[in-house]
Amino acid sequence: STAATGVTLTSSTSITATAPAETSGVITPVQNSSTETASGTTEKVTLVSNVTAGDGLVLLFSNADDTNTVSSVSGGGVTWTRVDQENDDAAGTADTEIWYGLGSTGGAGTTTITVTLSGTVAKAYPINVSEWSGIGGVDQAPAGTFNHTGSAVADGPSITPTKSDDMFVAAVGANSTVTGAPGGGFSALTAAGASASAFGYLIATDSSSHQYTQGLTSSATWSGIGAAFYPAVATSGTVDVTVTTPGGTSATSTADQF
Repeated sequence: STAATGVTLTSSTSITATAPAETSGVITPVQNSSTETASGTTEKVTLVSNVTAGDGLVLLFSNADDTNTVSSVSGGGVTWTRVDQENDDAAGTADTEIWYGLGSTGGAGTTTITVTLSGTVAKAYPINVSEWSGIGGVDQAPAGTFNHTGSAVADGPSITPTKSDDMFVAAVGANSTVTGAPGGGFSALTAAGASASAFGYLIATDSSSHQYTQGLTSSATWSGIGAAFYPAVATSGTVDVTVTTPGGTSATSTADQF
């Protein structure tokens, strides 16, 4: 830990000290998978390795084929929450969704992620599940994007974070085949069996706006979604305080003011 500075005895009953500045950690990719099976109203994604205790999971879903949406997600040792959705099925593009869970219990039995859908599956819809160390929580999850007139590039929303060094994820679904690597500085995440959908991520080293883009083989209608996650705190910005008096020594307490 980092020691406090400027420790000053101001009176017989008072001291002042400057706590170390709070600093953020780094979000690091661990693994991701789109290896999936589908049956009935469920789709299962299998990770290569068990999830590490304390890590976070992010799930990207895109359905450009029918009206099925995600009802719930389970597995991986986390409690899953939908962070954002762009359901553009009515306009004929896609339903894209982002789900996440933090603080995995880890260990055996955490490789299988089960997605329950709103109806019987017609196929294995593109899904990617990724594991990350160092996620603190959701920073931004703006409304999705869509284009109902057509263009040869699909994109997610431009996201302006409130913190530095966020991890960004995005997904698009289109009435065309995706082609090439993503733009905007993003890297591709696997999307098994997908031709009209694509996923990507970016770990920023700044607090600037970022936007995912993805080329299409022809001009078409499309929709997209994105979210940013901030890093967990690495240095808390608190100090541990122990008071010694003629009557004895107190228990150590942690505080940002005392």
